[in-house]
Amino acid sequence: MPRIFKFFLVVFTARILGADDYGKFSFALAFAIFFLMFTDLGLPSIVTREFSKDRAQERHFPAIFALKIALALLTLLVTIAGSFLITQDPSVRLAIWILSFYVLSQSIRAVIYSYFHARQRMEYETLTRLFENLVLFCVGFFILFVVPSIQGISLTYAIAGLVGFISALILMHWRIAPIAFSFAPKTWRYFISLSWPLGLAGLAGTVIAQIDSLALGFFGQITQNGWYNAAYAIFGMTFLPGVIVLAGLFPVMNKAFNMSLEKFQKIYNLQMELMIFFAFGFFAGGLALASQVIDFFYDPSYAPAILALQILILANVFVFLSEPLNQALIVVNMQKKVFVAVFAGAAVNVLLDIVLIPQWRF
Repeated sequence: MPRIFKFFLVVFTARILGADDYGKFSFALAFAIFFLMFTDLGLPSIVTREFSKDRAQERHFPAIFALKIALALLTLLVTIAGSFLITQDPSVRLAIWILSFYVLSQSIRAVIYSYFHARQRMEYETLTRLFENLVLFCVGFFILFVVPSIQGISLTYAIAGLVGFISALILMHWRIAPIAFSFAPKTWRYFISLSWPLGLAGLAGTVIAQIDSLALGFFGQITQNGWYNAAYAIFGMTFLPGVIVLAGLFPVMNKAFNMSLEKFQKIYNLQMELMIFFAFGFFAGGLALASQVIDFFYDPSYAPAILALQILILANVFVFLSEPLNQALIVVNMQKKVFVAVFAGAAVNVLLDIVLIPQWRF
């Protein structure tokens, strides 16, 4: 449900702003998200894994939370400085600054969600995301119909992110554990020693997810960036069932691994069967109905997004099939292998963008 609100706002943003301005907004958001990788460090997955195995580890959360906030503030400064180098368009630069607050609120909140997952209280995450996206949806529609602009919709994201962050803090404080901070370099080193492969994998994953939009914007293909991100919004919705399966089974799989390999194998097999079903179901339907889907959600000016959607849906098959493997490797403490695989994919993605976008354009 939370993602559905956000999806429809994206659709109306694309329709009302048009491909050119929507391309600028997408470029600004991609640039802000790109720096998110410096605040993640792979900590959320490790927090879920370690806390679900041993509740005594929860005593380290104040130190981890303090580390995330410090990294977020440092990243904010880097993002603002980087905006002067990536674009000369003042409207895009201002959008980057505003969206940075939205992205960083998401990053800090991720470690709170990891604590929820460890306690298997995923409903708290659902509630905060629902509240955030409801605010995003309502305020966003008002802005789009009254004063449609890149800065207006960017400010909407920042407000909604703040609302979601405060909601998560309240639930954390009253339902899980009181909010606290501590300066504990020893704890930071311990958790980073576990999480750094996932942090690097997350860096590579962020590159894979955002580099196409950044490259299109960097090479001046702003309208094409709008088409691409219109298709990408639909592509993102097709993976929603996979996100639900992965988030729901990760703590269960982690506990099963500590009990017996047989239980671990059963849960892994169930997860993989579900992902195969989703992968090929969306693949068959997506290729056949891509034209109708784009025509339904967008206006005729977005017709070039049809081919992009078909290619993205093909790529989605590999995403569905690889994520259960990545999650299993994390559970068995082999996250370094995840980094190698994701880094290889990111390197190929960057190389292809550099070679193909200037030559073939969108």
